[in-house]
Amino acid sequence: MGARASADADEAKWTIERNERQLAIRDGDHRVAEFVFQDAKIPRPFFANVHATNGIPVSRSHPPVSGKGPCLPLAA
Repeated sequence: MGARASADADEAKWTIERNERQLAIRDGDHRVAEFVFQDAKIPRPFFANVHATNGIPVSRSHPPVSGKGPCLPLAA
C-alpha cells in the first residue's frame, strides 16, 4: 500500500484555467500550453507556448520572438 501512495503522490495534477480569451493547460504548477480562442491579430483558434512536461518548449512563443524558439527556419 505504501508504494501505491508514493506513486499517487508523484503524479501531477492536470488542470485547465479559462479566461475571456484563452485556456491555460497546466501540469501541476507548470503551464504546458495555451489554447487561444480570441486574439486581436489572429482570427482563428490556436495553441501557443506549448512545452513538454519536462519544461522544454516544443512550439514557437506567442507572440513570436525573432531568432528564438525551437522551430528551425524553412529551407529556401
